[in-house]
Formats: sequence, C-alpha cells, structure tokens
Amino acid sequence: MKGYKMAKQSHKDKLFENVFQATRETVEVLREHFLIDITSKVFGDANDGYNEKSKEFFRASHAWVELNELYEYAINGEIAGSQYDTENYSDRSFIVTNGEAIVEFLTSNQSQLSQEWQDLFWMADGRFGLDGGEDISLTKLALLGKVDLRTVRNAVSAGQLVTVTKDKMFEHDTAFVENASARRWLLGRKGFKPTPLINTERELIGEVSTPTGFATFLVSQRQQIETDLTADDIAKRTVNHPSVDQAAISELESGVFALHLETVFPIADFYQVSRKDMLNCVMRVFFSEEYKMLTAPSNSI
Repeated sequence: MKGYKMAKQSHKDKLFENVFQATRETVEVLREHFLIDITSKVFGDANDGYNEKSKEFFRASHAWVELNELYEYAINGEIAGSQYDTENYSDRSFIVTNGEAIVEFLTSNQSQLSQEWQDLFWMADGRFGLDGGEDISLTKLALLGKVDLRTVRNAVSAGQLVTVTKDKMFEHDTAFVENASARRWLLGRKGFKPTPLINTERELIGEVSTPTGFATFLVSQRQQIETDLTADDIAKRTVNHPSVDQAAISELESGVFALHLETVFPIADFYQVSRKDMLNCVMRVFFSEEYKMLTAPSNSI
C-alpha cells in the first residue's frame, strides 16, 4: 500500500470525474438492458452530451452529496453541514455506511470505481471506530496516517503501537492497534487531521461514552472554568501530578488517555469535577472491559 496523498481539491475533482463516469456507465446499462431511462433524473438535460451542465446537475445529487461527506469525514474529520445529526455520535455512521453502499453499487457494475474510493471508506470506518473508542486494524491506521503499511508494522515492532489480536468479520487484519495507542500515534502524524470537536450543549460527565465525547467535555469544562480568570491565573493552572504536563493535557483534550490511573484524581481536581465521576468516566470510556467486570453483578462474573 502506498502512502495516501489526497488533500488537494484538484484530486477530489479527479475522484468526482471517476464517479461521474461510473454513474454514466451504470445509467447506460439500465437504459440499454433493462429499458429504464433515468438519465434526466441523474444528469439533467443530457441531449447535448455530458457537459459541464450535466456535471453541475450531478454534483447536486444525493449520491454525490453522500460521497462528498464520506471524503470530508475520511480525510479531514469534517462533519459540519452534514445532512445527518452529527452531534449524535451514532448518526455519523450513516456517513460511512451510505457512502460505502454507493461505492459498492457503482463498483459492482462494468465501470469500476477507483480503488481510492474503497480506501476512503476504510479511512472513514477507521476514524468512526477510533472516535467511538474501538481498536483499529493496521490497514485502516496506515490509511489514516497517510503512510504505507510497512511504516505501521515497523511502529508496532518498535513498541510505538500497542496491538491486540482479534478475529473480526470483514477485516483483512487479525492484529489491531489499541485505541488510545492509535489515537496518540496519529496525533504525531503530520498528514492526519483529528476529528474536530463539536460545539454542542455541554454533556454531563455521566453521559460521556466515547473518546471524542470525553475530549469535548474536558475542553468545555476548562473553558467554563477559565471564563473569569486572568491570563496569569490561567497560565498558573496545572495538574498536581508530575506525569500530567501540558502535552498530556493536550492529549486528554484530544480524546487520548495514556496515563496511569493514579493521575485521575489530580485531573478531576484540575477540571473541577467529582473525583468519583471522573474515575467512572475514564474507566467507562477507556477501560470498558475492566469497567464492565467491576460493575457487573457478582453472580454474573
């Protein structure tokens, strides 16, 4: 797998042309062999040929809107302006699954879509999983980091990434990178853009269920605390633990918890949150299996 370099608008235009052509072929098949003519519904008035006017008509189609959302979410983590309620984490899955459905449909016909569309789906799916606290396959991590698979494997061998072995359906890999390890590693990659935090109504800490939700809560809580403080007072605020420096705080506010549990209470104090609530939140979001065991009825273990 080669490194991924798809940030330029001109490249998105190239991918648009690929989809436009694949859709033309599909519509032609429907017209020729099934006697179903939907040309005007997809391309507008194409009597003068498939020109720029046809392309503009197609750009406004529901299919392209969804593929464009898939692209933006995969590459930039952008979900603003989506037709879905992206403030609700689970609704972001529609960006991934609907984009995949269109890619699979067009690929299943005689006009093949570019492999890059399949890669975009894997990137979006990997980002969605990471944002929700799941581990990620080596292949998806390489795509998100815009590096080749060998670079990721070298990082695993060097101990920079923590892996777990899983047998997941529909995945090419059996080795997966642990969520916090993957998110921390990606933050150090210049080509990776973290999913932007969504400015919504402040969640209660007891409602936080994902790493991105954790990050959003911390940023919102810190900003509220600092509202009435002077710049000097803000500069003096620190977490009372030697392991939690400014870099660690930045990671926490990006949805990465890679610290010892002994840091949780000082972190709770810094963000002026109940220590018990913060511990419950960290365990629930970042140590879900251990949390389930601790909170399960004794007769069910």
